[in-house]
Amino acid sequence: MAERGPRRVFKAVLNYGLGSYLPQIVNFVLVPVYTRYIEPKDMGLLEVAFGIQGLLVVVMRLGLPGALGRLFFEVKDGTPEFRSLVLTLSLASTISSLAVVALLLVFGPAFFGRYFPEVPFYPYLTVAMVGALMMGTTDIQRRLLQSRERSGESARLSAMMASSSTVLTLILVVGAGMGAIGTLWASFWISTVFAAWAIFRHRADLRGAFSWRWFREGLAYGAPLVPNFAAAWLQQNLGRFFLLSIGTSAQMGVLAVAGRVASPLAVVTSAFVSAYSPVYFSWRKELPAVEAANEARRIGGLVAVLGGIAVVGAGTFGAVVMRHVMAESYQGGSSLVGVVAAAFFLHLLYTLVVVELFFSKKTNAISVVFILAAAANSLLVWFSAPRFGAMGAAVSQVVGGVVSFGVVSVLARRKFPLPVKGRSLVVAVSAVAAGVAAPFIVTHGSFGWDLAMNAAYFGVVSATALTSANMLGRLRRDVSGFLARRRAARGGASA
Repeated sequence: MAERGPRRVFKAVLNYGLGSYLPQIVNFVLVPVYTRYIEPKDMGLLEVAFGIQGLLVVVMRLGLPGALGRLFFEVKDGTPEFRSLVLTLSLASTISSLAVVALLLVFGPAFFGRYFPEVPFYPYLTVAMVGALMMGTTDIQRRLLQSRERSGESARLSAMMASSSTVLTLILVVGAGMGAIGTLWASFWISTVFAAWAIFRHRADLRGAFSWRWFREGLAYGAPLVPNFAAAWLQQNLGRFFLLSIGTSAQMGVLAVAGRVASPLAVVTSAFVSAYSPVYFSWRKELPAVEAANEARRIGGLVAVLGGIAVVGAGTFGAVVMRHVMAESYQGGSSLVGVVAAAFFLHLLYTLVVVELFFSKKTNAISVVFILAAAANSLLVWFSAPRFGAMGAAVSQVVGGVVSFGVVSVLARRKFPLPVKGRSLVVAVSAVAAGVAAPFIVTHGSFGWDLAMNAAYFGVVSATALTSANMLGRLRRDVSGFLARRRAARGGASA
């Protein structure tokens, strides 16, 4: 019988989160260092390169890694049929990725030379493309570990990759003076090394035979996700690229740094996605519908409120960091941090709801969501970015997030009850609004005064949100019980 309660999810989130969150804290601390070695203009170019890489990572493999995560539950792990599934989807993913890279190398220079002449195709985008190719192998490995609920191993790998990347980035950017391109080269070499390790680590899973059946089923599940991924990328990046076309790469660089300051919320969201999907799938398969809905709601309300509080943290402490720690050329972006965090929060809500469509294999419907969201983002950014610059692009991304969450909620509700109740949602959204407003209404001056005022604001809003949602006592009990069980487990293992 499926394990119930928040403990199962939070344990996996902690593992996935720590694997990337601890190195992310290091990167967070190092952002001010990078701003002193990378000018806003070059930071904007770096953002373009990583944005293109992010699009390639999810699109060039035809959604086949995602199909592996779902089809994993259709066949017994370790059997010859399972090994055929892994080999087939891995091989097809690699071949499609190589084809996309080849096409981009042929047609990319002319396209970027015409529409984005400020962005050098060589070496920025070429390094980013090859890096995306290497990431495909580690994505397959991540899906396997996620489906097997081996969050501990996944956490260790993520921590090793992130830590290695941080060290190499420091060496190349600061030590070797390579600037922005050093960041891309560090990402490429680390991805290559860990791709080789993933192949070695899962060599037993790759000893199957190519199966046209699994190729067709994987393509049927994954291909409809491609427009979804493309539209999701547009929703996240359209404003930035439009900002580059009508403004400057420096404006894009300031927005990028604001996003990095708010990135801890994005890391937690990523950890939650990795942890929650297999747990939700098992609940839906093994529990009666009413009990599965109750489990989802217990998680959904808590995650929504805590996510809202995280936005308050970004709008307060993140703004302090931008104003007092970053290089002077980036300090004007302090008001952007809360807005960018609000967009991350909406993506967190989206992941809570969209998992039902993945479970029911309604991947065609998911594409509709982000197409509509990207259309809303496009329309707003077209009017707002020329007037409001980076703030217009950030607000447009939030609007796109609202549309995506609203549409996916309508679609998912037809299949299963929504996991977030009205009261929790109202409390969470109110906290988000307070976080976005914080840089505008909290007085600031010296670093000490600024920090004290924002800390007080954060404490009041957080306590109000938890109390309003009736979660303060329950959260304390859940966290205390979870930590007590971990201490007991460690004590038993040492004995």
